[in-house]
Amino acid sequence: MLSCHAWTPVCDRARSCRPQEQELVQALITTRWDLVDRYQAEIDAAIEPALLVVDAAVKQVAEQFSVSFVFDLNAARESDFVVFADPAIDLTSVVAEAMSLE
Repeated sequence: MLSCHAWTPVCDRARSCRPQEQELVQALITTRWDLVDRYQAEIDAAIEPALLVVDAAVKQVAEQFSVSFVFDLNAARESDFVVFADPAIDLTSVVAEAMSLE
């Protein structure tokens, strides 16, 4: 059986299913990962221009405010890398404003 990753709740329920149902769940998971593999390069290429704009704006604001590190707060929360961040130092709106000026 393939690794379920984010599908853990589905997989947990599937383990208590009949073998035929387990096969259907496995086929669904396999199809999902096949589609991700098939289209991920296209998705990455489509979003690359936007990411370049965001990266440039983040760099500009970081230099403007003499900031040495910029964290993606959502990624930091998910990894437990940042436990607390003072909202007063959040530069998101400044970066958004810098992007709108370009």
